[in-house]
Amino acid sequence: MLETSRNHDPMRDCRWTVTTTGANQTIVVGYASHGLRRSLFSEICLDYVKISHRDRAPIWVCGDDTKSVDVFPHSVNFTLHLNPTWTMESASALVVLYVTAASLPDSMGQCKNGSFFCAVSGICIWDGFICDGVANCLDYDDEHLFYGSTCRKR
Repeated sequence: MLETSRNHDPMRDCRWTVTTTGANQTIVVGYASHGLRRSLFSEICLDYVKISHRDRAPIWVCGDDTKSVDVFPHSVNFTLHLNPTWTMESASALVVLYVTAASLPDSMGQCKNGSFFCAVSGICIWDGFICDGVANCLDYDDEHLFYGSTCRKR
């Protein structure tokens, strides 16, 4: 979780990169944000998180968004930008990013032991992510034990 105060924190742009070490590994990114402001008169983001990968157009997160994003191969870049103006609206911004390392199935479509296959995204995640309250598979496949029922946190 990343929380910052506009009034006391001089940080305006914070950048970081998440990289996997294996050739067949991927990164799953989901997010929730609160207090990342949009312009009052348009959909322009004043504060934002930019999620980018060299092969894709960037994804801009602002406002009060909660949704899963995507699967990225090998590495993903993040930029948190807080507009130093407009300090009257909200004193803090809260951003929660869920970053999950995943792997691809083998040539026969099988995940390694101790892994769970995400049907829609076609990736394998660690079994420990099942029923953890986070959509590590993007479609909540890891949060459903049976059709239509949501599992409870362990």
